[in-house]
Amino acid sequence: MKKHIEENYKCYLIIIFIAIIITSGLLINGLPDGHDVDAHMARAVGTGKALSEGQFPPLVTSNFANGFGYSWNIFYPPLATYLMAILKIFVSTYVSSLKQLIIIFVIIAGIGMYELLKEITKKNKISLLGSIMYMCAPYALVNIYTRMALGEISAYAFFPILFLGIYNLINGNGKNIH
Repeated sequence: MKKHIEENYKCYLIIIFIAIIITSGLLINGLPDGHDVDAHMARAVGTGKALSEGQFPPLVTSNFANGFGYSWNIFYPPLATYLMAILKIFVSTYVSSLKQLIIIFVIIAGIGMYELLKEITKKNKISLLGSIMYMCAPYALVNIYTRMALGEISAYAFFPILFLGIYNLINGNGKNIH
């Protein structure tokens, strides 16, 4: 693993730099504008509230819906919300944790695509170019800046890792883990 990182650290740094440039629009003050941003913020605050009340897993927010409770995390994938609650420990607001989570997901998407393409092509430059194209794809940028679809942003981050695993299984490299 250490050898693999040493061989690819320059490409990883380029991917991180490009990811920060791509997501620099999130570095504005306040809540970014997006279709689903209010729902995600409500889910994050509700999850934090449920955790502070001792509820685990935090599925129902008791103080929503005029005290009747609302079960966001039962009907919508809760992973991103849980990660936002964890990031909230290190930053001051849920808005900051949302922005950092999106940046992390874009970096994971870039590095995952780089690893997938490196496994397939065995070429650094092609893998790096493909990973940058994947991070800059219009669909990904629309999900970040227009829709603020956190579930799709997280899925977009983990698709390359899924396909890398499938590729290794199909080619008999099931134990090929970096």
